[in-house]
Amino acid sequence: YRLSVPDMYQEVNVPLKDPASGVVSPTVMLLKDVRTGQAGNTISLSKQIIPEGGIASVADIGSAEETGARLVAAESARKKGVGGIGGAGASFRSASQRTGPGKLLYYTAEYTKSVLSVSRVVLTTLVVADGVLFTLTAEEDQGRFDGEMGGALRDAVASFVVISQTAAVEAAAAEAAAARTAAKQSSAGAGGIAAAADAPAVKGPKKRRQ
Repeated sequence: YRLSVPDMYQEVNVPLKDPASGVVSPTVMLLKDVRTGQAGNTISLSKQIIPEGGIASVADIGSAEETGARLVAAESARKKGVGGIGGAGASFRSASQRTGPGKLLYYTAEYTKSVLSVSRVVLTTLVVADGVLFTLTAEEDQGRFDGEMGGALRDAVASFVVISQTAAVEAAAAEAAAARTAAKQSSAGAGGIAAAADAPAVKGPKKRRQ
């Protein structure tokens, strides 16, 4: 995959397993804002293998707006903090879609949530490639997001591109087929020109002298 992020974000180590449950973590990349007091602002990428017969594209789960609404509903249902205090009530902002290399479809949802009474903005991008669901998530304090970081984080999630091996193979095959077709057409054209050059000249009638 490819991703461009603001300079203040740096990658940190991700535990292979959840220390509490021992479950393998789906997170494969975690970036944190290294500025003082901003470590809670993160960009993360997770991967989830799709079972056989599952979705082949994010389009299979509905429109971008429908998917965004489901993300907000799931976020709102979560509980944060000790004893379930601090429910993360979420509010939908916007949703969009784009088509990237290999004709992969990307959905992006933007919404706010409350964590221990602190309002935050979340950008989530979903894409399916090679039987895997990729989820890119950027989180920022709402005040800082709306004030200075919103544009940079929107650009970051828009830069996210998954390099699909299946799409690459299909594209290479299509390119090879196109090259073969062009070669055949070129060969056929050259053969026609050669045949015309080798054809005997047609002589006109001789002129009789008076």
